[in-house]
Amino acid sequence: MLLQHLVVLAFVQTAWSQVLKEERIEAQLEDVVNVNDTSQWRWRSNAGNDKTARFYFPGGFITLTLCVEPDDPAFGVTVRFRGVRYSNDGRADRVYAYMDGQPVGSERFLKEHSWRGKLWNIFHDSGWNDNSVTLTPGKHEFRIDAVTDIRINVHTDIFTEGLELDAAVFDVVNLRNAAEFICGTEFHQDIYTSPVLHTPPK
Repeated sequence: MLLQHLVVLAFVQTAWSQVLKEERIEAQLEDVVNVNDTSQWRWRSNAGNDKTARFYFPGGFITLTLCVEPDDPAFGVTVRFRGVRYSNDGRADRVYAYMDGQPVGSERFLKEHSWRGKLWNIFHDSGWNDNSVTLTPGKHEFRIDAVTDIRINVHTDIFTEGLELDAAVFDVVNLRNAAEFICGTEFHQDIYTSPVLHTPPK
């Protein structure tokens, strides 16, 4: 599935006496989910495209296939993950990021925000650290793992917490075509059976 909503802002960066194009690419993550499966997304008026991708306990992951072609073949394409835009009305959750199976920076704890369901439409930027990767031409796999906490209503067994992701933000240097940067997607929701530990991609 390709992303329908991709926001691109252009910059210019100077490196080794060369002028390289830098762009900020914001991928709307609701485009990753099945629009016909309302358990995977929610309407949110403050989200980038009025919708979010929804994760329930114990979480899941989103995979973005990146198609990389340098604008200047003398240089690689540098990708910096700026983090996710998210909302949370419940206990703290965790997010991990991987490029081609290797960790990108360290995990981010998304702190608890709880006010009886009224904070789902209030969005925060996770930020990210130690996250610059230089990629060779071709396809690469970027994965965002969400590990969620939960509170279960003992009377109805309804999962009342989770995590909603609005967008993933990247700064990319020396990319030829930003519109084709994300050329494939996958959404995976883990099915609750029992508490599990986070398993990174192989």
